[in-house]
Amino acid sequence: EAGGISKLRVDVGDVMSLLDSGALPHKCRTQRRTQTPGVLADGDVVRTTLATNVPCWEQPVGTSEANRYDKLGISVETKVYFLTDPGLTERDEIVITERTDRNGRTVTVSAANQREIQVLRPSTPDSSVGLGILFKVMGSYSPGRNS
Repeated sequence: EAGGISKLRVDVGDVMSLLDSGALPHKCRTQRRTQTPGVLADGDVVRTTLATNVPCWEQPVGTSEANRYDKLGISVETKVYFLTDPGLTERDEIVITERTDRNGRTVTVSAANQREIQVLRPSTPDSSVGLGILFKVMGSYSPGRNS
């Protein structure tokens, strides 16, 4: 320590970035909605799991982003980031199954509290998160279903 300035030695291996495979603070299940013939004209909706335990990061949509989509007639409530392109379409949903709390502990989201996020736009690369590119999916919470 010289002149009140201390040196800090950090090994590259000690630094964890957001893009490290386990670093995204949430995990999700992705699923596809398919319409099956039913008694009613609409039929029944069946959900098929596409992937489980997928690292992701759900974030609320900011005002400027919401306004931009609103001009297109799309009501966006949330966005979910992925490390790689999840290949989701407007037929798909995202369900957050785990979150990391403020103390860094993993908390499983109970089935009663899981909410389906309807994919409104397929994923796009997004470099605004810093440290590289994540894939962003815009979504809205499905009405009337919790699990």
